[in-house]
Amino acid sequence: MKTAKKSNVESTGHGFRESYKDALTVQPSNFYIEPDENSLDELLLELGDGIMITELSGLHSGVSEISGDFSVAAKGFVIEEGQVKSATNQLTIAGNFLTY
Repeated sequence: MKTAKKSNVESTGHGFRESYKDALTVQPSNFYIEPDENSLDELLLELGDGIMITELSGLHSGVSEISGDFSVAAKGFVIEEGQVKSATNQLTIAGNFLTY
């Protein structure tokens, strides 16, 4: 409630502690992504040109639970005309969870 009050928003009840010794923080729980009805090939064709992200790292340190800002490292594949063309790494994805 303290963090929500500080941000002038309603509490979501996502207070979390790693152990009884740690400070209380805010973290999501039971986070999941629902599967799509389309196959991977259909999704890639729909994408056309872009990047398919397959791995994220740094979520534990690259996310501000107060502001929603994030900046994390990523790996994936370059997609051209709906086809996987090459692997890529050393990408950074940044934004704000509250504005998407």
